[in-house]
Amino acid sequence: MDIDRFEKICRASRLRPEKRVQTDKGTIYVAEGYFNRHPEFDKPHYKTLWAVAKAGMDIAQPLYFEFSATLPKKEDRIAEAVKTAWQFLND
Repeated sequence: MDIDRFEKICRASRLRPEKRVQTDKGTIYVAEGYFNRHPEFDKPHYKTLWAVAKAGMDIAQPLYFEFSATLPKKEDRIAEAVKTAWQFLND
């Protein structure tokens, strides 16, 4: 996945690129944004998106974290996205 293309898609979707992790199996990209409501998740939440390129395909998956008093910290949300992407790369 091209970083410029990823960032353009993220910004158009109201997400901010947050992290890039280079691995021996590919690069993991993470972006995040806050939403009050969204068709995919009807409560206030953070949408943390991870993306990778694997076998010639760009793959992305959102993770949703409901806004609450126990909301994970930003670093924890990003770490969860990286962990999920890393598991995908290893499959």
